Amino acid sequence: GNPLSQICAYLFTSSGQSAEVAGTDSNSSGQYALHGIRDGSYKLEFSDCSSRDYLTQWYRGQSSSSSAGVIVVSGGANTPGINASMTQGGSIGGTVTDASGNPVSGICVSVANYSSLAFAGNATTDAKGKYVVHSLPAGPYSVAFGTCGFAGSQGYVGQYYNDEDSIGTADSVSVTAGTQTPGINATLSRGGTVPGTVTDSGGNPLSGICVEGNPNSARATFSDFTPTDSQ
Repeated sequence: GNPLSQICAYLFTSSGQSAEVAGTDSNSSGQYALHGIRDGSYKLEFSDCSSRDYLTQWYRGQSSSSSAGVIVVSGGANTPGINASMTQGGSIGGTVTDASGNPVSGICVSVANYSSLAFAGNATTDAKGKYVVHSLPAGPYSVAFGTCGFAGSQGYVGQYYNDEDSIGTADSVSVTAGTQTPGINATLSRGGTVPGTVTDSGGNPLSGICVEGNPNSARATFSDFTPTDSQ
């Protein structure tokens, strides 16, 4: 029952996470307040703002917005007692390097539940190639490494831990509440490049066309979506 500071509280319309109304974080006494809220029905999410691995939850201790308790604000009155008791999870950390042992920044690391394959969290490597994926419930996970979104210029071939081609052969990484699972590293190699030009039926170049490469094998875990330029 100890108070927790720096727990973020985000208020959404009762339809779910699509429309955030307000947000704040708890103080050293664990207290928070959201002001200027219109009359209506809402749902509230609590999450850890400071990388201590407390698990995100919705009001009434629910894991998703669909099952969250509904909060009714009426007549401009204070709506008290909207509290949360946070549960601590764990984290996964490691370093990503290239084939020469140099750290690689800007690599997306994605974590999924090992059994259900449900997305659990992600992070991006820093200038030293290091990453930490926080606030994971205890259990087994798969970890994928690859280039992020439109970062096709990086050119690294994606992989699953531990240097596996597919999620079906990925090693299981165990997470324990209250601790970090370290040393989940990856060494990435650069792949080839497939250049080309996109035109319309009259042969005029087209900008802003997304080009997606889908390999015959499952090696690439993150597709490189590279937009054509405007020239």
